[in-house]
Amino acid sequence: MKGRYLILGVLSLAILGVFAGCDLFGGISIEERIEMFFDDVNHHPEDVYTNFHPDADAYDAVKDYGNTLGQVLPSGQGYTYRDLSVDGDVATAKVDGGSGLYEYTGEEIRFEMKKEGPDWFIWTVTFKGSTY
Repeated sequence: MKGRYLILGVLSLAILGVFAGCDLFGGISIEERIEMFFDDVNHHPEDVYTNFHPDADAYDAVKDYGNTLGQVLPSGQGYTYRDLSVDGDVATAKVDGGSGLYEYTGEEIRFEMKKEGPDWFIWTVTFKGSTY
């Protein structure tokens, strides 16, 4: 009988976690945040700002993606990153992809990160001589 209650309790917690959007195993790592950033750059430019910490200077500006980061990383170009290196709260990587004026082969991108609760967010991103 006790086994049934234990199983029901565990199932209830799992279901609550799914519906509440909880990550039962921890927050968003720096590596995961950068992966989310590039996914948004490529497919959801209107959501790029959600990868930034809400207190970051660029948070509101990046909502207008086309006039900020979109000037150097226009959406839909199929950008990838490689050689991701994380040192404390700073991450660097090489950007590949794009076309024409926006084609990059190993251009460095630098992220300064800030942790809020269990999740890491972008504080600043520096690319092509501009910091956002």
